[in-house]
Amino acid sequence: MAFTHPDPQLPVLGFGLSSSAHLDVEALAAALLENFEVGVRVVDLPAREGRPAARTVAVETDDVVVLVTPVDAPVPAAEAVRACHPLWWTDPTPVAQHASHTIITALPQRGRSVDRPLVVLIASIFSVVASVLMEQPDAVALYFGSGGITYPARRYAGQVIESLEAGAAPVDLWTSVWLQPQPDGTVSGHTIGLDTFGHADLLVERSTHTLAEVYERLAMLATYVITTAESLQPGVPLAFSPTERLEVEPVASDAHPLGALRVRY
Repeated sequence: MAFTHPDPQLPVLGFGLSSSAHLDVEALAAALLENFEVGVRVVDLPAREGRPAARTVAVETDDVVVLVTPVDAPVPAAEAVRACHPLWWTDPTPVAQHASHTIITALPQRGRSVDRPLVVLIASIFSVVASVLMEQPDAVALYFGSGGITYPARRYAGQVIESLEAGAAPVDLWTSVWLQPQPDGTVSGHTIGLDTFGHADLLVERSTHTLAEVYERLAMLATYVITTAESLQPGVPLAFSPTERLEVEPVASDAHPLGALRVRY
């Protein structure tokens, strides 16, 4: 049976963590309106079974809608702290001690056919909205659920702005790479977040390459998949360079319930 990649896992989802105990929905709307100029409005959501009434900010384009919903309570701290990557954090205490959060949900407009270019657009607009929130005075971090990683607020906003000013999407912020040094000196690692784009996440197991090399290889492959809309397939080697061809094979992974591909590296 041929390997099948997952459908795009939407919505793109993140949580803006704040040190403030209360978040003003009107202030959030005003900050977003400065950047989007149109398509920003405050929406009152009625109470439903299991969910209280709430106020949310909707940011809408022709193809994408982003909902920003303040919640005057923290997210489960252990989950957000666990996602603090050592490349981004030396001390995750501000994440553990945050007081409130905003739920940031980006999805296609109703009736839109979902393909990888549209998911890239959704992720791009999510990043712009999230960067505005991360520039607010009390912002602490962005816990990016879709990519399994927590980013420091100002550094996240800065990298989004830097990418956009260079005319590029902030692709590097949409997935994460986690490494596991092994007792025998080899290195294992995996990505989180490629399933958002309709592609299985990637694994490297017990590689003799260095930590930096395994990290770079997985990060480069993730960027390649997202930016080219290509899909890696078992039995179809990827010409990664003029002298190197990479092969992948499907594997079961506890960290990836939708399946994963092992990269022979």
